[in-house]
Amino acid sequence: MDFINEEFRKKMGNLIRDNRVKNGWSIEELAEKTGISKITLGQIERGKSNNPTLSVIWKISEGLSIPITKLLSFNSNISIMKRNNQLKLVDNESNFIVEPLFNSNEHNFFETYIGHLQPNSRYLSEPHPSGVTEYITVIEGTLKIHINDKIELLEMYDSIRFDGNCKHIYANPESSRTILYFVMSYGSHPNNESILFHPDN
Repeated sequence: MDFINEEFRKKMGNLIRDNRVKNGWSIEELAEKTGISKITLGQIERGKSNNPTLSVIWKISEGLSIPITKLLSFNSNISIMKRNNQLKLVDNESNFIVEPLFNSNEHNFFETYIGHLQPNSRYLSEPHPSGVTEYITVIEGTLKIHINDKIELLEMYDSIRFDGNCKHIYANPESSRTILYFVMSYGSHPNNESILFHPDN
């Protein structure tokens, strides 16, 4: 199933190539920075790669040092996200589906997403660059999140904030889907720790 249509793949590929060239890098240099083969990168830049995975797009955005949603959206004064037309990024095992919503501009450094974690599944997120803070609210279901040596269990409408520069695991221990609302902020919290928010506190 195609989550990213051909027109969008071409636009995203052009943005990746433009940012690579702007940095003065060859495709081999970008491959070295991202850990993605130059063949795969070449296919993505030409818009010929069907449904690049969430992990691949994360690695490219971090290699280019630009927010992921910069690769997935285009300039407009007004943006409306309709559910049926939403772009979807999927991990290798289709356990975690992410729908990018809105991205930052020159004044506000953040990104927003909706995440769908399939029943009885988990997703390992590699460390983000230093300075990235994640804010997550459980919209539906249950989330068990592993951050370094800590494990937190969040129920519907619970929220958590933590520095994203470490490996972390999102896990759904239940037999029904978990839906999450994410905000990724590009400016670290000074306490460098996770903070939980419960609606009944």
